[in-house]
Formats: sequence, structure tokens, C-alpha cells
Amino acid sequence: MTAAGNALGAVVARADRADGSSAVMTYTPGAGYRELPLPSGYEVWIVDDINDRGDVVARAKRIGSIGWVTVLWRADGSAPQVIDPAEVPWPVPIAAGEDGTVLLRSYTGTWLWRDGVLTRVPDVGSSAYPRGLTSDGVVFRSAQGSWKWTEATGVVEEFAGPGVVTSVNQNGFATGYLLDEKKTSVAWQGTTVVATLPLPEGASSAAQTLVGEGGAIAGFAGTKPVRWTCR
Repeated sequence: MTAAGNALGAVVARADRADGSSAVMTYTPGAGYRELPLPSGYEVWIVDDINDRGDVVARAKRIGSIGWVTVLWRADGSAPQVIDPAEVPWPVPIAAGEDGTVLLRSYTGTWLWRDGVLTRVPDVGSSAYPRGLTSDGVVFRSAQGSWKWTEATGVVEEFAGPGVVTSVNQNGFATGYLLDEKKTSVAWQGTTVVATLPLPEGASSAAQTLVGEGGAIAGFAGTKPVRWTCR
């Protein structure tokens, strides 16, 4: 099952073998398929993200245990790295940044992991969860709205609308919908609405699933796939 893709067309997925075991696989145009090696003693559970460099993050379970860890595969082909800090039990990897930062969520809160160094991200509300990583901060969302925390200043800003962010890229370009009666589809730059996404003829609603690094937005209008391009 495909889990994520990047701006270069590479995708990552969990593949199920005939013997019942699973593997982490990438597909890159021109290079084909590649299986990522699992750390000894672990089995893949959920594949979460791939960045434009080709770094992959996933959740893996210790064989014979109910607990899980985050595993990072770097694009340079080095050995997979288990991320399991004591401060972040049962870490869920939300996103892999282009600089190697991994955004983690746990019942202890939200964290940035950088080569073993942890930075705790302030809570923006008990019902808000981290949705994505930008080059300068973290985006959170809930059913009531979305917020951006900027790491350098510590400032938390609410997205205009208000609205719910469904996807955000490293440049802070985001998509989602406003909390109005029609759930109007929009795009934000930073926390400012910069475009309303038009509906195809005959469609009454839309869902935005992914925003690319070049400003393209993928989603659905009814049951039909749609691609919006914001310039």
C-alpha cells in the first residue's frame, strides 16, 4: 500500500509478501524498486513519509512486542536508524524534513528529532495534533482550526479562515478547507489565504489530499481525481 510520495516522483509503500511478512519498498522513476532493510529484531508496521531527498520514516514493531519505534532510512543508503528516545515513548513519525529533521508525536507531546537531539514543541491546544513540518516550524490542526508554530520566534499563529490544513509542504504552502458551510477549498502561504480552489463543473465538494513542493495540489472532487496548480 502506497503511503507517501515526493516531488521527484518517488513513492514509498509497505509491501506484503506471500509468506505473510512485510517489507518497506520505494519506487523511483528510472531506478525502479528498492527494498529498504529492516533493523534486526523489528518488523515494519506503518510507513509514514518520504522527503524529496529520499529519506524514509516508518513505524516498526519489536518482534514479540506490542511496542513500536520510528525507523529512519537515509537516502545515502546508510544503515537504518532506530529512533526510540525515552522522552518520546511509542513515537509516531509525522514527517521527514529535507534537513534530516523528523517530526514526532507521542502521548508526551510533539518533538523535533535531529540526529539524536530532541526539541520539544509547545502544545497549541489539547485537541490539536501535528500535521506537517515546514522549513521554519510545525503546523498543527484540529476540527476547530489550524496553527503554525515558528521555531525561531516561538510564535503560534492561527491559519486565516479559520480552516483545517490537510497538507503542507516545506515552503509553508498549505491546502485544506475553511470552516464555513461549504467547506470551501483553499490554499495558504504561511497562515494567509492566497487562493480559493475552484470546483470542476458539476462538482459540489472537494477534498485536498496532498500539496507538492512546486505548488501543485492533488485531491478529489466527488470520486474524480483533481489537480490544482497555484502560480
